[in-house]
Amino acid sequence: MNHQLLCASAAALALAQAALAADFDAAHVRKLADQPDDRSSVAAEMRLFPSASEYDIEFTATGPGREPYQTPVIKATERLVQGKYLVTRFRPPDAADDLIMVVFYDQSERCYKKFVLAPDGTVSSSIGTRTGDSRSLSWVTQVDGERVILCQEQHGDEQVTWREVFIMNGKVVQIVDGVATITKRPAS
Repeated sequence: MNHQLLCASAAALALAQAALAADFDAAHVRKLADQPDDRSSVAAEMRLFPSASEYDIEFTATGPGREPYQTPVIKATERLVQGKYLVTRFRPPDAADDLIMVVFYDQSERCYKKFVLAPDGTVSSSIGTRTGDSRSLSWVTQVDGERVILCQEQHGDEQVTWREVFIMNGKVVQIVDGVATITKRPAS
């Protein structure tokens, strides 16, 4: 019974994410990434994120039977577009292009949405939630019918930490622990 409920929930999530991705295609993500930082009026739901314009990102990836892999420090930039779209951009190790991530709060669905434009041009979408006024966010990403990514983020004034658990066919295949340390604040 639990497996059937999980499958039905995964199918509903996949349909919702497919509809979202149609609205947030690569062109839309790039368009937001090209807009200026504007923090003159910040949506209440976006105040949980630290005020930052640059980060140093590091993460460690590991999985069953694998040695941990530590990334070099990755420089990231961030802007708040229209006071409601948090746009983060960085170049992953060995990638030919940047990764662009857009996060916002969807008032109509009362949850957070995340769209990631990968260096290869694909766009993935995630749905996020938090409890009360906490600075913790939980995300779920349905990659396809077999893969799910669960993520927990903790936002602080000086850094953001997170853990992603990659699941395939019900088994953990990778865990990523990361930290993004603020190195520059936006101009006031």
